[in-house]
Amino acid sequence: MSDQDLSPFPFLKEANFPAIRIFQIGGCGEFGLNMTGLLYHNRLFLVDCGSMFPDPAKLGVDLIIPNFDKLLSTVGGVFAYLITHGHEDHIGALPYFLEKWPAPVYATSWTSALIKHKLLNRKFPEDKLSINVIEAGDRIIFEDMEVTWVHVNHSIPMACALYFKTPQLGIFHSGDLKIDYLSNFESPTDLTTIHKIGQNRVDLLLCDSTNIEKEGFSQSEVQVLQPLEEIVKQATGTIYFTFFSSNIWRIKTILNICKTLKKKVYFSGQSIINAVDLAFSEGLIEPLQDLLVSENEIGHIPKSKLVVLVTGSQGEKRSGLFKLALGEHRHFKPCPDDLVIFSSRIIPGNEKSVLSVINLLESQGVHVISAFNQRDHFEGIHVSGHASQKDIEVLLNALKPRYLMPIHGTFSQFIEFEKFVKKSFNKTINTIPLKNGDVYTLSENDILHSGQIEVEREYVDSSSLLPMTHEELRERLRIGEFGIAILFGVYSLSSGWLFSPTMTILGLALPKTHTKEEWVKDALAEAEETIKRSLALHPCDPAKIKEELRIAIRRYFFKILNKKPVVIVDLSMTE
Repeated sequence: MSDQDLSPFPFLKEANFPAIRIFQIGGCGEFGLNMTGLLYHNRLFLVDCGSMFPDPAKLGVDLIIPNFDKLLSTVGGVFAYLITHGHEDHIGALPYFLEKWPAPVYATSWTSALIKHKLLNRKFPEDKLSINVIEAGDRIIFEDMEVTWVHVNHSIPMACALYFKTPQLGIFHSGDLKIDYLSNFESPTDLTTIHKIGQNRVDLLLCDSTNIEKEGFSQSEVQVLQPLEEIVKQATGTIYFTFFSSNIWRIKTILNICKTLKKKVYFSGQSIINAVDLAFSEGLIEPLQDLLVSENEIGHIPKSKLVVLVTGSQGEKRSGLFKLALGEHRHFKPCPDDLVIFSSRIIPGNEKSVLSVINLLESQGVHVISAFNQRDHFEGIHVSGHASQKDIEVLLNALKPRYLMPIHGTFSQFIEFEKFVKKSFNKTINTIPLKNGDVYTLSENDILHSGQIEVEREYVDSSSLLPMTHEELRERLRIGEFGIAILFGVYSLSSGWLFSPTMTILGLALPKTHTKEEWVKDALAEAEETIKRSLALHPCDPAKIKEELRIAIRRYFFKILNKKPVVIVDLSMTE
């Protein structure tokens, strides 16, 4: 690779010494898009490949994914994808990356099942799938880079941290984790292995920061069992549980409660059905025949005996809970004695959507309880899958890293993390503030900021599932905000006449002093005058005539509306 090839990325010129370059693609200063790059001997390892859910203002967008193709082209693509766990903010972008940058994927069996399901749903060729199923404790050797998968607890099965070891350096990537000493679904975080790694060498720890403001240890999943069971016991109507569909541990907890209390269960929402089917196939959920009811049986089950597990914990517009709140669900209507339980947190940015759904439900007499509603706040109906301060303290004491990079959080959480480390560990651990795109070079002696890469965002269209650029999304949003006017016609270059002109106007609030047809007639008259003027200035130049016509129509509507709509001029030119 020549120096000219590397010119956009001068930090890549530093070669031929045992250093690792680390850069964060997403997850710094935000929730989602989690992706870390480790570049070693011109081999790029990507830890996770996550997406982000859009805010409601991004019309018709399902997901946001990162794009740093320029760097990937320069380094020859991705060498391997190493996935810590199966949440969307860690695997959601993987189908789009594998299409452009194919490479082997390494993940535990549950994470692999989620990835495979996602890829096959997108018609990804099965013969091109290269998913390597690993188990916690496995060590994979990539020449002189050894990667160890370390079992950790999270709100999803088979989550792992990763330990990267070269002859000179060691890096520990926490993934998302907590320490669940009481878990009855899986073993606690593997502190024995983590202590052994700490006795070896950890130069850098990249650490989950999501719950750094919370004191003590994160609660165990078993601690939601009793509070939820008490609520279910007291309910008299249909109970609707909503949560993250990927939270298999929460699903198992609710199913166990229903089994104990002899309730019947119905799944509403494709993502829950998919998650349960996969969990059953992977042996994470036992057979449910005696517990479940079909669509045909719903009407024969007393309301007091029915529990519905429904999608929509984040207020998603197409979810089962949203349809229920609107009265548009195929099988259920909200009733005053019904109960909706939000056994989840709100992802920052989704507050308005969630509270809107709650408001709709409560307006119909439905009782709503949650872990975040200040009025009906119930302790213990949701526990986080992320480490609190005591969990972090245990991790830091075991690993004893030289350097710490907080990831997976907001900048305020990174600041809090730095304060916590200074208070608890004095100056024995150096905290490095990190932003998306920052590149650091880790060597035996130190760690230095080496440069910055530009990470763009792409927006996955809800219908086509194809990614759009920022400019393409901006065009869509401009149409939504300003409206659109489309001019059709046939223009004669020789005579200068515009024949059969028509105009379509969408999304414009026109003054009622004229009818819409009269406004269109005036706009077309302005178009014809513009063509006459333009012909004198730019004879036989269709491109300039179209552009001047577009600008003239925008100005015409600006005089009327004080805003400029998107204008499209579609003229056929004749001699």
